[in-house]
Amino acid sequence: MCIRVAPPQDIVAYSATHDAYHVELEDGTHRWYKEALLTPALLGAWNDFLAKKQKVDAAEDTLRHQRLETVSEEPCFMLWGSSSVHAIALEKDRYVASDQASSNDPKVFKTYPPRSKRNGHIVAFLASSMQGVAINIREPMIAGGRDPPIRAQEAIDRALEMAFDNLPDVEKPEHKANIGLFDDFGQHKLNFDDTEHNYTSCNAYERLYLSNTPENSQRATSKKLALGTEGRKRGIRYDDEVEACYPFLGIVLGRRELVGDGTAYLNYAERKAQQMAAARAKTGPWQVHQPAAGFVVQPKHAHSQLLVVYRTVFKSAAARANYHSR
Repeated sequence: MCIRVAPPQDIVAYSATHDAYHVELEDGTHRWYKEALLTPALLGAWNDFLAKKQKVDAAEDTLRHQRLETVSEEPCFMLWGSSSVHAIALEKDRYVASDQASSNDPKVFKTYPPRSKRNGHIVAFLASSMQGVAINIREPMIAGGRDPPIRAQEAIDRALEMAFDNLPDVEKPEHKANIGLFDDFGQHKLNFDDTEHNYTSCNAYERLYLSNTPENSQRATSKKLALGTEGRKRGIRYDDEVEACYPFLGIVLGRRELVGDGTAYLNYAERKAQQMAAARAKTGPWQVHQPAAGFVVQPKHAHSQLLVVYRTVFKSAAARANYHSR
């Protein structure tokens, strides 16, 4: 039996991981093709498109950098959906049109894949509604230091206070502690300048996605996999235990002097969020802060870093205990 396939019409994307091209066919369907199966004309059109896109991206990056260099050194507090970093994240994901990247309309985010949606939550949409702060000081960290300069700490502290105050009353630590519920705080970062990051399989806010509940019959197939009961992996947040990982605070670095300080800023913000939550709940800390390592590939620009503190909301105290016992 011979199955007829419509000829390739347009290259949509290239995956370095699979060394293959995502191609739209004349009948509207999509397939993956190796380079040898594509015509020179199709490849030539793709290369021309890439060359033009690189020139446009370079020009926009220069203009963005010039605008950032002219701003005041005062911190800027904003809704994350209006930040340039969130707009870049959506453009990288390619599920939202660039002219809609600053929209807070849930309908704009409906094109995100199912894996980005858990328990009715669309992660990118949640991120657009979180608290954001732009750090514009020119003072870099002291080499070998652990914490950002005092002015930067004060800006992050203020932003975190605003983020806690903006939570619904039932979600605030002081209320949840009364019923034995505690949220965990973690961090997510991404270097937009890392050309090895494959957005076709790992989106900008990927770390905030939840995993499907494993089947009870699932078992480890390799000794390298650290599995708990019922085939659950350590450190993996499953959608039957976690309601959602809510983006809590986004940090924008607005000066070239701060290029190498992103991880330190994020470590400070995560640790401070844990401390503030415990203080509001009037309890001792329920998390042990573990600082993250720096970027493997160093960002070229300060604003090329996606820096997010998120809040893991468990469905019950028992679910949180199960997660931490693995």
